[in-house]
Amino acid sequence: MLLKFGGEGSGSWNAHMATQPVSMGRYWADASDLFFRRPLLWVPVLVADLIGSLLNIGQGALMHAIAMHRMQFHSALGGTVATKGLTMQAAQQLYIYAIALGWTTNFVRILLYVSAFVLTAGLVWTAGRRNSWNGAVAALSARVNGATLLALRALALYAAAAVGNTYLTRYLLVANPALLHSIWFRLGLAAVVVALQVGVLSNAALKVLTEKTPTEHGARSARLMALVLGFVALAMGFFIGQSSAIVRSATEEKRLVLEVLASLLTAVPYILMFLGYAVIAATERSESVDGEIIAAE
Repeated sequence: MLLKFGGEGSGSWNAHMATQPVSMGRYWADASDLFFRRPLLWVPVLVADLIGSLLNIGQGALMHAIAMHRMQFHSALGGTVATKGLTMQAAQQLYIYAIALGWTTNFVRILLYVSAFVLTAGLVWTAGRRNSWNGAVAALSARVNGATLLALRALALYAAAAVGNTYLTRYLLVANPALLHSIWFRLGLAAVVVALQVGVLSNAALKVLTEKTPTEHGARSARLMALVLGFVALAMGFFIGQSSAIVRSATEEKRLVLEVLASLLTAVPYILMFLGYAVIAATERSESVDGEIIAAE
């Protein structure tokens, strides 16, 4: 492996790294090696995914409870009576609640994944130490501002994509409704969104880890890795979505197992992506230190 576990800075990398850029193949090899050799590095992404799923469930349950509450009134004869539907005012209020709760949930989920991103890097940099979790938390604490700004940027991008999708859907409903039902169109549109996300967020994400402007080689390597794994995650999500009918037809026990497996499978590309960014960032940080030493000499 290129990465030598130990410190976060000096003495842990090969001396030639300051002058010779690391190949893309080496980054992939290091990220894969970390993935298979150190399952502990999966934990931040899996925890973020689990909490995100629980947030979605909680959001649905809360909205259902609010809707049921709005559909009830107290009878003059005593007791609670359920109406057949929502009044216009109640429906409007419920819509506002849904939007506010949805955006809050989305921001928390994005913040969870950004935290997992930084924690994964911290674990990679401190791997082999006794208190590697303490080192990971310290890395996150030192980058709170950068991580929060990255989450806000991701949320703004999500909002722009949501607004764009709304207007595009309205246009196609009139101009070409059949296109909305095309699998290839939906996949192509999702691929464009993935490429847009990588283009906007990749450098900012790498900068959060390196705490400096990344080199051209490092930035290009990170973008390429994110694009490949982003498309893999998209394909896996599409395949699992197409298999949802099989999951629904299974028994309760089998459905739970299948849903857990699906969640684990869709998390794999993100774990590899976060590990890859951690390796690239560690290289960038080492090159910065080595470059300063060479300049001083």
